[in-house]
Amino acid sequence: MKARRRNVVQLPGKNVSLSGNETRQVGDIPSKASLAMMDVINVEADLIDTEIGKGSASMKEESKESISGETQSILTSVLLLGVVTVIWGTQHSMIKLVLDDQSIAPSCFSFARFGIASLIASPYTPSINTSKDKMGEDSSERICRETSHSDGNIWRWGLEMGFWMLLGYSFQAIGLEYTTAQRSGFLLYLNVKFVPFFAKFIFGRSISAATWISAATALTGTALLSYDGSPPNVGDFWSILAAASSAMFIIRLEAANRSIRKDQSSSLNSACLWVVTTGCFLWSLLTVDEIVASDSAHLFPPLAQLSLKVLTQSAEIFVHHPWEMLYLGGVTTALANFIQTRGQRGITAEKASIIYAMDPVFGALFAYLILGESLGIKGVFGASLITIAAATTAYLDFNNQTANESNRYDQT
Repeated sequence: MKARRRNVVQLPGKNVSLSGNETRQVGDIPSKASLAMMDVINVEADLIDTEIGKGSASMKEESKESISGETQSILTSVLLLGVVTVIWGTQHSMIKLVLDDQSIAPSCFSFARFGIASLIASPYTPSINTSKDKMGEDSSERICRETSHSDGNIWRWGLEMGFWMLLGYSFQAIGLEYTTAQRSGFLLYLNVKFVPFFAKFIFGRSISAATWISAATALTGTALLSYDGSPPNVGDFWSILAAASSAMFIIRLEAANRSIRKDQSSSLNSACLWVVTTGCFLWSLLTVDEIVASDSAHLFPPLAQLSLKVLTQSAEIFVHHPWEMLYLGGVTTALANFIQTRGQRGITAEKASIIYAMDPVFGALFAYLILGESLGIKGVFGASLITIAAATTAYLDFNNQTANESNRYDQT
């Protein structure tokens, strides 16, 4: 609506008040020159009103474009994380193929897997030089210092994210020694429900009633799945611990992405992988099957020999299972973690966990295609409950997102 503007023009011996396009004479009748001046003032007022209208329309259009851009970013994140879920669905069967060899230790297997992934991502490894010396630095040195400080921040997040990743993948490998690939996949799906619980009780976020109902449904489905044809085993326990660790990784990745730039996703992924590789190596030193006989009074010779034994066993795993290890290290680890880091930038941890819910569905599919595993009636019913819970939560969540964006656009 065009704003009405009241102008007061002082003329010699006269006072003329203008409101909109109307003029009201006060005192004597103005001269032709005065009328011409008033016309000019009215035209300028109309032009100002027009510019205000254009500005308002421009702001509304910019707001619409901003909302459209956010929606597109969310859709991109959904697609990227969907690809990650399919890749993850294949890893349970591939890990099972390798660990069916009873001579392979999960620790050495994990070290070999992440060693391959770290080498692939090594070109993006951030610098470890975090010196803050500012004395006598020129512009190029200042840029290097700022870059070094940025790399230090990446390593800070790399250490934390690598810790949760190490726990998740290590517990998964241990669990798959004792349970089936399908049950492992469905139990790992519990990370979708651990995310909102941890977000509530650790980080103080609110949980909707729909999330509580979905969680109860998923837990019921998981219980049916766990009791399908065989009693629970120690592998199920380790798989649940892996799910809890994965949930913490998902939650903290949201904070990490806010702390780094978009172009540093590859560096964060590389830092995480190096941290996990180092952790797996230390784990392997503690769990090698045979202790090298040597004088216990000398620490370094036994440590060197134990390290050599770990490297030897890891190399043997790669020699006997080259394609499986290349796929697990290159695709399901290095590539999948990179896509996850990039994809989760445009979406919250709770929304991301809903997308990850399809992991066990793809896991069961690939377990059937690769390993010939099948579920009984209870297992199928439990898996259906889990899938329904995931689909319902996803529908309600993204439906609310669409409504919120519509309200924001209407308010502009």
